[in-house]
Amino acid sequence: MTLQEAIQSMVKSMTKPEIILAKVIDFDMTKWLATVELNTSIQIDEVRVRAVVNTETTGMFVEPKVGSYVIVGLIEGKLESLFVIAFSEIVKYHLKADLIEFNGDSFGGIAKVQEIEANLNAIKDYLSTLNSAIYTGINAVGVSTAASGTIGAEAFDSAMAGQVINFSNMENTSIKHG
Repeated sequence: MTLQEAIQSMVKSMTKPEIILAKVIDFDMTKWLATVELNTSIQIDEVRVRAVVNTETTGMFVEPKVGSYVIVGLIEGKLESLFVIAFSEIVKYHLKADLIEFNGDSFGGIAKVQEIEANLNAIKDYLSTLNSAIYTGINAVGVSTAASGTIGAEAFDSAMAGQVINFSNMENTSIKHG
């Protein structure tokens, strides 16, 4: 063995790997901590999935799939201070921020599907009522009476009372894309 090989061997035995392959055994979404099994069959609890373990609710959170593999790193070389660096399988991304922007903001906010559906249903209801009101108005006029007369107008107005189309609150201005 050369002197260089002897030094490398000695240094290698004194240093711990900084990055380790591990399997996700359990995940606690309330604390954003995972339990992992290292490739040496050692189980480690409270492995960080977030940069900092605290009660903050903003930031980007990645929920790993239980049974999947992750790459974990050591903070200051301490095995009890592991954190996840990379994920093989992800259940969900959680992104909580006051404003999120995807590829600029020229398209405005992302549409709220429930609000669009509610507004489209309001249009559907309005058109259904309009159809019924026209039918009622024409029938109320009677034979050989002008449809533009007061009887038809009153019947139509009565049937349409309270019908309004209102588009509101369909854009989430906290998420921009473009």
